[in-house]
Amino acid sequence: MSYSYVSKKVYKPFKKEFDAILSEMQIIMRKEHKVTMEIRLVGSGANNCVTKDDSTRFWDLDYNIIIQNLPDKFAKSPDKLKEKIRLTIDRVKDSGKYLKGYNISFGKNSTVPITYKVTKNNKPIMGVDIAIIRYDKKRSLRLVFDKPADQYISNELSSKLPSDQDILVIRKSEMKQELRKRYLQKKNDKRNIPLPSYVLFTQAVNEVLQLVKTQHDHSTSTKIKEVKKMAKVSGNNHSKSQMDHHSNQKNPNNSANRAAQNNRSNQLNPNNAQFRGGNSKKSK
Repeated sequence: MSYSYVSKKVYKPFKKEFDAILSEMQIIMRKEHKVTMEIRLVGSGANNCVTKDDSTRFWDLDYNIIIQNLPDKFAKSPDKLKEKIRLTIDRVKDSGKYLKGYNISFGKNSTVPITYKVTKNNKPIMGVDIAIIRYDKKRSLRLVFDKPADQYISNELSSKLPSDQDILVIRKSEMKQELRKRYLQKKNDKRNIPLPSYVLFTQAVNEVLQLVKTQHDHSTSTKIKEVKKMAKVSGNNHSKSQMDHHSNQKNPNNSANRAAQNNRSNQLNPNNAQFRGGNSKKSK
């Protein structure tokens, strides 16, 4: 089994439709059942890293439903909460407003997510996995069906999901392609087959963040060494701003360097005021 990336133009229309389905479900749950929630596309799907199985061309998106306010009847019976959410999504998708020309399956209660599959002419196209999450103090708890005990339990997530700030750091460091490369390598590593995609994506993010930190530390160390070297040469008689200005004048890509070169050219130009000292007067 091998994986490759799904282009944005392929998955974006499906994402838009499921965003709308879940948004309508959110409104119904709030109005009819007093349940409030945040809906969040997570992992690779939220970061333009959607992968497909090359043999089937099937791909999926992962959503988290983060519960905010929960009436007692659902807090005491999480199985009823999951069932009500599933039935409400089924109700919305059966309205016929979404993904016209495709068939959306009824929701299936898996061990963790509620799963949906989209088909066209009986051919599987893509899927959606929807997990239910609650925050308890600093922990992220995921609703899981414990088959041996035949009951639902709240299970702490084994891997901390990447934050928006983590992704922003990677983008600002121009390391997004490195993230895509590492994630795809992990997806295609047979040793990782038992691991969920969100775990592999989290691992890739953490590796790239460490790489960014290492590069930043190296850059900072190099700059410190340069400043110390300049201070030693000058006898430490100049301020940091003076030494920075001197360094900029030596850098051909810096405006200070170009200004210095222009000033030098003017001083050597007999037709320029700077050549005549700037205070010359017409002869009488």
